[in-house]
Amino acid sequence: MPAYEKNDFLNRGRQMVAMRAQMEQIADAVCARGFDNIIMIGAGGTMCMFLKLTNIPCYSFWTQEIMTTDIHQLTSRSLVIAMSTTAREEMTNAVQYCLTRGAQVISLVGVEKSRMGDISTHTVYLAEKTGGLSYIPYYYLAFRIMHNRGFFPDYQRFADELAMLPEGLYQASLDFEPMATKLATTVAN
Repeated sequence: MPAYEKNDFLNRGRQMVAMRAQMEQIADAVCARGFDNIIMIGAGGTMCMFLKLTNIPCYSFWTQEIMTTDIHQLTSRSLVIAMSTTAREEMTNAVQYCLTRGAQVISLVGVEKSRMGDISTHTVYLAEKTGGLSYIPYYYLAFRIMHNRGFFPDYQRFADELAMLPEGLYQASLDFEPMATKLATTVAN
């Protein structure tokens, strides 16, 4: 039996896919303003796609590094992408600091009403906690930025096909279920 009820999982997936227009508008806005580099806070692993698919300088820092180190890459020409499911105080303070340096800040937060979201240049509320689904809006954002900067010409097709990801993820969970059960039994014994 899969970990998720199918209709619930697919409905939550459709909600993430429905964020496409919002994410594209944000990507278009930050690209229209322009930026020289991307700084990730709380999202270091996701910067790999920028590093592999573009020549946009991309950096990842811990929240405390932003606050305590004179990071010369952080300028008024930086695009900061901050991710926090809790919008905790230290992340909020890091976002505030980036804004005082003149950077554009996109915050992806799991808390609907938060100071972090209130102060950011652009805020996206992500209610979804399931990893595979929660990345869908981020993919729209990141790949649209890449497209706008000339690095991802197949964005339209990719974005259209991304709508099929929830069904694919659900099917993958069904396909993996027997192996997961066997693995769990082996580890438990």
